[in-house]
Amino acid sequence: MSARDKISKSAFNLLVGSSKDATVANIASAVATGRLKIDKQTLPMLIDLINQSIDAGYHRAHKSFMKSVDEALAEVSSDVQPTVKKSTTKKN
Repeated sequence: MSARDKISKSAFNLLVGSSKDATVANIASAVATGRLKIDKQTLPMLIDLINQSIDAGYHRAHKSFMKSVDEALAEVSSDVQPTVKKSTTKKN
């Protein structure tokens, strides 16, 4: 897997996975404690809507994010100069 693909996958897991987990946990907690009054039939639809929104937001931002990643990777690769090893043996 390329560095670009690893960064993309990590960003997805960080942003989408963490956001979904935290949001679902917070909503479930708020409903359980009575801070939110949502009936049991509406809760799954609300969570699905939130998950879809998180996915959509990530995918809209992904192109711009990956452009920045590509620029950073290009800078890093241009900063790395190839090393040429000098031969210590004499040619006849």
